[in-house]
Amino acid sequence: MATLTIRLSDQQKEQLKNKALLEGKNVTEFLLEAAGGTHQRGTIHEAIKDLEEGRYEEYNSFDELSAVIHSW
Repeated sequence: MATLTIRLSDQQKEQLKNKALLEGKNVTEFLLEAAGGTHQRGTIHEAIKDLEEGRYEEYNSFDELSAVIHSW
């Protein structure tokens, strides 16, 4: 499992949260479903370990992340 980090403006963060909420999901579930994946639960400890071990991807904007998701 890996951790995904994206930089969002406050407005983008709210838009993403609202879109997920409208579908009755949290942001993680919403993004994984949009990418065609299944939801996998992890702990904060696993996320910290992922960060320490370099198992994460970083995006500078939601638009950049969207482009990657749509390319899958």
